[in-house]
Amino acid sequence: MKTKIYLFPNYCKIIGAGIFISAILLFIIQTQTQILNFDDEYEIVKILLLGGLFLFNFSKEKIEDERLIRIRLTAWAYSFYIVAFTVVAGRIFNFFLDEDLQFYNSATALLITYLSTNIVIFIRYRELDVVE
Repeated sequence: MKTKIYLFPNYCKIIGAGIFISAILLFIIQTQTQILNFDDEYEIVKILLLGGLFLFNFSKEKIEDERLIRIRLTAWAYSFYIVAFTVVAGRIFNFFLDEDLQFYNSATALLITYLSTNIVIFIRYRELDVVE
């Protein structure tokens, strides 16, 4: 049985990368100047980061074959393992601290970590041209 994976078109990678870069630039501008000083929690930056990473992760490659589908699924699995280990290690680490680190309690931070590690692992496996 062939599994069908529904992905965005390839041009959404460019849009996602543009949104991601604009989020980083907005974060730099927001922290270094007084522009958008009403956004103390950086909610606009978080939304742009998540949107850009989401579009980049869920976009097709120019040639989407079985090898790339397997690499994509392997990258998702390894990203999940890394984030699960980070959460467990962070909870243990927080147990010994007087004041908790908020990163491990933030779903947004963990989702950004998950999506960005997926991109790194996918690109790494695609360049190696090796699938286990």
